[in-house]
Amino acid sequence: MDSDHIEPIVDTKTALHSWRYSHHFTHKADQGKNVIVQCNLCLPKVNLLSTSKTSTSNLKKHLNHSHKTIALAEHCIFLYLYLFIIDT
Repeated sequence: MDSDHIEPIVDTKTALHSWRYSHHFTHKADQGKNVIVQCNLCLPKVNLLSTSKTSTSNLKKHLNHSHKTIALAEHCIFLYLYLFIIDT
């Protein structure tokens, strides 16, 4: 198999499926041990990213570098929910 070949999307569980920021990415394809995704926050620019099927670290780095305010806002909402709703 050619290493540049992108396989069709396979319905398998990856770390991306259970990640809390997964809604910011659209799964495009599987490529060996990696997953190819489109960052929805970068739209209309097409920004395809690759990450391991078992880790979301590349995607987290992308969010922290390119979309700091989004990640911070979601973190603040989570913190608010924890401190004022769940913890009461």
